[in-house]
Amino acid sequence: MPADAPLALAPALDLALPPEAVALTPRGPALPPETVAPTPRGPALPPEAVALTAVAPVAPAREPVPLDAPLSPFTRARIERTCAEALRGAGALGTLPTPLEALAPVAGVRERLRVEKLPARDDIRDELRERLLGAVWFEQRALFLDERQSLPRRRFTEAHELVHLLCPWHEAVLRLDTAAELFGELSRGIEAEANFGAGQLIFQGGTFAAAARAHERSLRTPFALAAEYGASRHAAAHHYVESHGEPLALLVAGRWPAADGCLPVFRGVESASFAQRFGRLAPLLGGARLAARPGAGAPLAEAIDAARRCSDPVAAELWLPDRGARLRRLHAEVVNNRHCHLVLVAELPRRPARAASARAAAA
Repeated sequence: MPADAPLALAPALDLALPPEAVALTPRGPALPPETVAPTPRGPALPPEAVALTAVAPVAPAREPVPLDAPLSPFTRARIERTCAEALRGAGALGTLPTPLEALAPVAGVRERLRVEKLPARDDIRDELRERLLGAVWFEQRALFLDERQSLPRRRFTEAHELVHLLCPWHEAVLRLDTAAELFGELSRGIEAEANFGAGQLIFQGGTFAAAARAHERSLRTPFALAAEYGASRHAAAHHYVESHGEPLALLVAGRWPAADGCLPVFRGVESASFAQRFGRLAPLLGGARLAARPGAGAPLAEAIDAARRCSDPVAAELWLPDRGARLRRLHAEVVNNRHCHLVLVAELPRRPARAASARAAAA
């Protein structure tokens, strides 16, 4: 590989885990030396030839990660079309889990390599290189993956990298090399697009959403469907909310409360109908910190506490104002997966007035 080819290093983080949560998640035991042949890294690349996307900090962040801005309808539609065309071109529509290897030729991938073979760069510290989950070398159409990831996470990483290659505007953006561009809003937007596209490839556009509609509005639904799509439960929950036609929202918060009794909120996603009716969920629950200590202004504290001792979703009730300042009763669920808290909020379907009256009369 020539030393002057642009490279994009993409962390491809699992949708439900923030960068610092990934940093604190053990990867499992290292392979013994005799099972992995040493691989040369090749010549060092000059800094201007390498484009980095939003790489997670080495030290755990003290403050919550800012909530990502939702993609615009134009961008979502553009990526949906791009991914649908790729699935059709690969003959992968209807095949579950999505055969990502069939999508590689469509994306123009020439090589699929272990991340250890990533060419060296002097300003990439060893501890940062150790935490890279995936990378793309555009000029060589080479895709690098950390094979030590679990299968669902590795599939998401690979899909994320394929989207970088499928979207021609990503290459242009990821060539930029100033700190403000590499770690600023522009790069975060590109990573959000790749995450959204990865969901489109893994969950086959509207296929997952159609299957989920037949089941209850609960985290149990995406959890039950995740294995069929070769996805993690985290990624399935994110896509479930993002693609749902009814008002649903999801927050990902830290596992442990801070001294103030609050959990840091790392990520949030809302369905289009929830955003239209209520806006973003996090500001309605206190912003970037979620109250976990019982008391006024902590409607989910009891559920958060109970979730520590339960593997199933713990139910709760919320009253939140809609955009018209009208209070609405919502159903909530909390899951503690031993890495973080998942908080689902859903507006449940109303019971038909006639059926409800009949049940009341029978009682």
